This record gives sequence, C-alpha cells and structure tokens, in this order.
Amino acid sequence: MERKSKACWNCLRYKAFYVKETCRFERAGCGFCVWKKGIMKNTDACLFWTADDGKRRIRKKVCMKKVQEWTERIMEVQQILQDDEERGE
Repeated sequence: MERKSKACWNCLRYKAFYVKETCRFERAGCGFCVWKKGIMKNTDACLFWTADDGKRRIRKKVCMKKVQEWTERIMEVQQILQDDEERGE
C-alpha cells in the first residue's frame, strides 16, 4: 500500500517560523523541517509526515481530570439535596 504525503504544517517534525507584527506574532508560511534539515513551505508535503498529536493527548488528560472534578462536585451537591429531602426541608 502506498503511503500518502501530508502537509508539513501539521507534522511533528515541522517547526513554524513566526514574524513579529505590531501586537502579536504571525506565522510566516514556512518553517524548518527537522527530518529534511531545511526550510519548507507549510503547504509542502513528504512521505515522512508524522502526526503531531502530543498536544491533543495533553488536552485530553486535562479534560478528563476536570470532568472527574466536576463529577465529584455534582455528587456532593446530590448528597446535600438528598440529606435535605430526608430531613424534610
């Protein structure tokens, strides 16, 4: 099976260049490819593309932690409401 090439801008090995604007930094449209050891346009592609999903894993861990915290808080509120109901308040 032939492997399809994907755009550099979404590759783990691509490090984007930024240009300083007045109040922020903008992507320059090119960057450095660690694999090819050269400057590439962000729309270029190659067969050595590797998914950059590290940030996604971190966000998922943070989200799961927050969901757990919210679940615990909801259970606490549920317990308070059940206690009030048993006392007839």
